[in-house]
Amino acid sequence: MKKIRAIIVDDEEPGRRNLESLLSSYCPEVELSGLAASAVEARNLVESVRPELVFLDINMPNINGFEFLELFSRRSFLVIFVTAHAGFGIQAVKANALDYLLKPISITELQAAIKKVSDKIRNEGYLPPSAELPEKLAVSHLNGFEIVETDDIIRLEADDNYTTIYTVAQGPIVVSRTIKDFEVILDPERFIRIHKTHIINIRHLKKYSKKDGGMVTLSDATELAIAKRRHGFFMEKVHRHLLTMK
Repeated sequence: MKKIRAIIVDDEEPGRRNLESLLSSYCPEVELSGLAASAVEARNLVESVRPELVFLDINMPNINGFEFLELFSRRSFLVIFVTAHAGFGIQAVKANALDYLLKPISITELQAAIKKVSDKIRNEGYLPPSAELPEKLAVSHLNGFEIVETDDIIRLEADDNYTTIYTVAQGPIVVSRTIKDFEVILDPERFIRIHKTHIINIRHLKKYSKKDGGMVTLSDATELAIAKRRHGFFMEKVHRHLLTMK
């Protein structure tokens, strides 16, 4: 079996180096492809390295381990939490982590966790089925449905189990689906979750301001605040989008 491509995410250098040493000495089936000291660094690593496994600390500044995972609408890697705190077990289960290791790390527990990863990859694979990102959406309403071009979507706004889609030509459309449903199916390079209630289409971004912690102005003149924990990822996406625009 080929080696498991992995990264380590931990804001404390001794923690990163200790796990790196343990993997090198006791887990030859793991190929370590990078170390990250923050969630922002980790996001860059995930996109560049495409790991099959992420060793993830929980208590990190600005964006913790659970919040980091929420940034991925399509998670293509397995997760093993590595933490000094024993009280996160239930949250780890809800986050679909494969295992949960306490510091100081036990070699036998680490090896058992790696075996779980190997078995899962061998038996089930680790990547979700690839899905084409839609260019059009069939949006249902009371009298039938409308076809919406994704390029025409300016933004989406959540209201409990409903989402309002704001478009260029068709105006606002209220749909009885959660904003998370749309986050999963829309292109993550174009549609950015800037707040728990807002997704914006980066192609309709007209202005960014640092006021109040970060504000965007869209093509329909709407102004929206960027959540503090999503600010770094917003700036990263915008920078990459601007660099790749033709």
